[in-house]
Amino acid sequence: MRLHRASCQYSAQGPVALLLAQRTRTAATQVLIPLTFLATLGGSLTLIGSSTNVVADALLREHVEPGFQLFSLTPAALPVALGQRPLAACPAGAR
Repeated sequence: MRLHRASCQYSAQGPVALLLAQRTRTAATQVLIPLTFLATLGGSLTLIGSSTNVVADALLREHVEPGFQLFSLTPAALPVALGQRPLAACPAGAR
């Protein structure tokens, strides 16, 4: 089964993950799904991890005094993130 390369075009780690999967004879999805999950997690935990977070901060600073600090979103996002797990880590029957 060939993996469509478009799934990695925006990720700098994508080609490295594909090479790792190929060398270890692991299905590419077993490497790419957790990589995608971790990238999304990183984007939700910090102010600069997502353009949406930066825009929200700019609007807050425009209309309210302080705005966000770099890790202001972490206390709200971390419990949600820890409650999730990548699809690749789920047992096949639980999907």
